[in-house]
Amino acid sequence: LGSDVPFLAGGSSLAWGEGRGEVLDPLEGRFPCAGFLVFPRWSTPTAEAYRRLDHLRGAKRVSLPDRSEGEVLLGALRRGEPVGLLPNHFVPAAEDRHEEYREAWRLAEASGARAWGLCGSGSGWFVLLDPGADPAPLGRILGRLSWVRRLVAWEGCG
Repeated sequence: LGSDVPFLAGGSSLAWGEGRGEVLDPLEGRFPCAGFLVFPRWSTPTAEAYRRLDHLRGAKRVSLPDRSEGEVLLGALRRGEPVGLLPNHFVPAAEDRHEEYREAWRLAEASGARAWGLCGSGSGWFVLLDPGADPAPLGRILGRLSWVRRLVAWEGCG
């Protein structure tokens, strides 16, 4: 089972994760949003993602997000403010292997999304939209990308 299973099986809608993602500290509150979960045509085995990250760390310092940065970003999202690409230390490794992620981030930003980012170590990624925004235009664009295997829309965030 993956390290995200404790969160997915838990009762909290929001949590701060540490370790491999299995050390969870539930967070209070929710914020309204809608969004997409996007599955590309490739997969990224976790071991491969860690190998690529280790390689990048050997070449240059890769900064890791810390709790205070996460609290600032969550506060902005709760206030309805855009925050852009969310920190994830696997992003450089994912972008190094698949330039399509850079295209994904540009599309998310151009759509007026609140936030976007990589799911865990990849390969999936997500876009958080304002709950009042019409998701259909972005959904049509994402659905036409040759490298997108599956697109899942949802309403309601943590």
